[in-house]
Amino acid sequence: MMDDFVSDEERELYLRAIGQWGIQAQLYMVMEETGELLSVLGKYLRGRAIPSQVCEELVDVQIMIRQLAVILDIELKEGGDTSGLNYPRAPDQGASDDLKRRLRYKLDKLKQRLDEDVEVNDG
Repeated sequence: MMDDFVSDEERELYLRAIGQWGIQAQLYMVMEETGELLSVLGKYLRGRAIPSQVCEELVDVQIMIRQLAVILDIELKEGGDTSGLNYPRAPDQGASDDLKRRLRYKLDKLKQRLDEDVEVNDG
């Protein structure tokens, strides 16, 4: 299951939201909440927002990202089109495993870039 990324309690709550409002509406909410975070970050950089406002929007985005993981898990298990993902996956692999693998890959890549930058600046 997705317990490493989303607890069972959270998953049940997200499934209720998906059931009540539908996948499409929740995907629009992901976009809306990320847009609100971008907006408040712009204000924060201009000195027109305080950290607590950024935190508020960050939490909203975190919730929607976690809900998106549940949606993707549903879509992948139901045979949704994953051809555009460019990541090979086992047929029984859920979104949680996929997210962890991608996160590890991206963090390793970030570390490599940082290490290379240090070598260039030191050398």
